[in-house]
Amino acid sequence: MNRQIISSLRFPVLTVNAALRLVRHYRGSEHGRASQHHTFIELTWYTGTRQGALRALNVCDVVLSVNSGQESWVVFRYCPDTDTPLKSNQRGERLVGVPDETARVVSEYIDDDRYDVHDENGRQPLISSSKGQPNENTVRMWSYRATQPCIAGGCPHDKDPNICEWREYAQLSKCPSSRSPNQIRTRSITWQLKEGLPPELVTERVDATVKTIENHCE
Repeated sequence: MNRQIISSLRFPVLTVNAALRLVRHYRGSEHGRASQHHTFIELTWYTGTRQGALRALNVCDVVLSVNSGQESWVVFRYCPDTDTPLKSNQRGERLVGVPDETARVVSEYIDDDRYDVHDENGRQPLISSSKGQPNENTVRMWSYRATQPCIAGGCPHDKDPNICEWREYAQLSKCPSSRSPNQIRTRSITWQLKEGLPPELVTERVDATVKTIENHCE
């Protein structure tokens, strides 16, 4: 594997940006912190990865150095024989640094909320479903649920979250404010660039082409 180490810059304080507001809410939530949905949005936002690469992560693919002063990493590996290939194949293999708080959340999730299961290949999916390796539709549903704005505040669509039909599993995607994994990835790329990360570094972190990064610079 090309073990090119990609810097895990210290990301700034959360802002009013919708995605960051959700992350901040989850981090401070008594019941939602380090949940499956929280871990999903933390990793998707701070790595800018595709949903396929997120599915490919196993417990052994995170190097967490919580409270040690050392860097924490997420390792994306190309595993075509286990239904978790990377889009760029072996070229997509990389180490991506994550902030300390993200590492802390992932560590708490593994210890307290993760389904302790293996998939049919004997691997331990990092963000697991009750049956093991989540499929693509499951990851999309996690995304729709995790990004509904009523989680972190009032509903912008004048709905009562307690009786809103969009809160039901089969209706999650119908909420106008819910977002797919790709939409989170796109916004993450834009945010990383606006925070001053060089396009060349963002390209490596998110496994994107230079053209894609240039489009986000516009």
